[in-house]
Amino acid sequence: MSGNPSRAVRGVALAITLAAALAIVAASCAGVPASAGPSSPNALLDYKGKAEGVAPPAWASLEVRELEALPEFDGLAVFRFEESGKSLESLRRWTAMFSAPSELSSRISTRVKASFDALEQGDKDRLTDYFRLVVESVSETEFSGFLKYDEWWALRRYGPKEYSYYSLYVLPKRALRAYMAAAQAEAAQKARLPADAAGSLERSQRALSDGFGGL
Repeated sequence: MSGNPSRAVRGVALAITLAAALAIVAASCAGVPASAGPSSPNALLDYKGKAEGVAPPAWASLEVRELEALPEFDGLAVFRFEESGKSLESLRRWTAMFSAPSELSSRISTRVKASFDALEQGDKDRLTDYFRLVVESVSETEFSGFLKYDEWWALRRYGPKEYSYYSLYVLPKRALRAYMAAAQAEAAQKARLPADAAGSLERSQRALSDGFGGL
């Protein structure tokens, strides 16, 4: 044999190893069903509009922040609700009995609290009482002016088959801005604020606006 024998042996061994690895990868890929296939663990088996050839709506899968950035939701705060179960009819009844005002109050107060929690610790320490009062005020508010934008259902296989029912509500940001301003004004009157709270209050207002994609 011409050349370096040990180099030739190493080359043959490397070729055999690569061939074996490729065979393993090919076999494993062949055994994994496509995500859209009916036997996939998360397969989409049926959904509202499928029979008519209508594609699933983007709003059912995008994050709320992504939805609020879309042109069609410009100037709107978006709230999506979801319930799952074995029976589509039961989920339709749940939707019919759904209390949008109270659920919206809960969702909005949760987003308000998350906005305040994102502030620096020093701001949170100065405005603890103020934040509590704003969150309480929002959670007790019955918001009006919201609209039901759409609803959609899907049947998936999460192990067993399961329906998911989605409802999408929108609230004009100008209305939400008015509600927030009233809650903040009331909290500022009642809260025990330190003398150096002005900067913290300004930053909390910016955080609150950012928490709703800009109010």
